[in-house]
Amino acid sequence: ESEESESENEEGEGDDGAEEFNFNDQSEVVEAKTWAAYSEYLKRLVEEMKKLESSEISEEQIGPKLRHIHVDIIRKVNKNHNLSSKSALKTLWDYVGVDKPAAAYANYIREFEEVEDNVIKDKFEHVWKRYSIDELGRRSIFRNINRIKLIQQIVVEQINIPKLVKAE
Repeated sequence: ESEESESENEEGEGDDGAEEFNFNDQSEVVEAKTWAAYSEYLKRLVEEMKKLESSEISEEQIGPKLRHIHVDIIRKVNKNHNLSSKSALKTLWDYVGVDKPAAAYANYIREFEEVEDNVIKDKFEHVWKRYSIDELGRRSIFRNINRIKLIQQIVVEQINIPKLVKAE
């Protein structure tokens, strides 16, 4: 039985249902117009990166801005070159079929609701895991590293640090 599962995994048809991708497969040859579109994409990306370097946005805002730049350029280039859905440039998210990518780190939110007469509770309290935060056994929904991330998030959202530095 173990020999069968090993041979199945070698062929890329194991129990996990993952599809094996063969990079040597010549059945999907890239068309010349797709290469031309890719070349235009790279040129536009370089231009946008130069603009981004000279802008006054904070380091924390660069990631979301870059994602927007990539998606916008790909959309424009595909339209300019009139590429079919098969030959169009795609992001990794397009390949896996995700319309709106999820962030690797989600902002903490609280929403309160009245559960009994004049008793208000955090609606998501049952969702958050509680961590031991010190040697006294106190517990919190935030580990110390998460507290640092929250502080950074608040500072980035509330204060335009590059503008303050430039004002000096």
